[in-house]
Amino acid sequence: MHLVLGDSIARRATISSRLPDDLVLNRAKGGETWRSLLERLETEVAAWQTAATAANLLPGIVVLWLTGNEVYSRLSLLASFDKALLTTVGRTAAAVIARLKSADQVIVLGPLPRLAGEMHGVTWEYTAAYHLERTLVKLDTEAKIVPLGRALTRKISKNRHGLKGCEGWYLPDGIHLSPEGYQKLADIVPLWLTLS
Repeated sequence: MHLVLGDSIARRATISSRLPDDLVLNRAKGGETWRSLLERLETEVAAWQTAATAANLLPGIVVLWLTGNEVYSRLSLLASFDKALLTTVGRTAAAVIARLKSADQVIVLGPLPRLAGEMHGVTWEYTAAYHLERTLVKLDTEAKIVPLGRALTRKISKNRHGLKGCEGWYLPDGIHLSPEGYQKLADIVPLWLTLS
């Protein structure tokens, strides 16, 4: 039995395993941040282990998908590029991953840009999600980090991608993904997972 922990985008996703005898327990929670997850991590791991035992399965892989609640304001929706904040988030993410010793493997699905929090037409490299992704990729951890954010952009030139014309991958709130947005990411997540 695999475990999904994350925010509302992970909670709304239909995540399952392609492996026929595996189950996926989705315990993602709306508004989740790395800090709030760290505070309740033991409870989530205990619930996962209990569910796995009840299903006569072993605990498997943990998928962490926190898409950027730390770097996008809940009130104004605006992006934050504060380096101290990014450093703190990185340390907290590393602490979460380190505490998941009972997992076969930990996979971190990367943060996503938010149309509601970025300037219209901004390039991927100038989004708060990009800076958070770079922070996570640089962590000294054995977890597999899967960058996803660039997939929700459009090519502008040879080396540049931007958010202009990406509205179809988001719901009208500019934060949550539409079915087309989940489908756009489906080919990027690890092969054993299905995402919709």
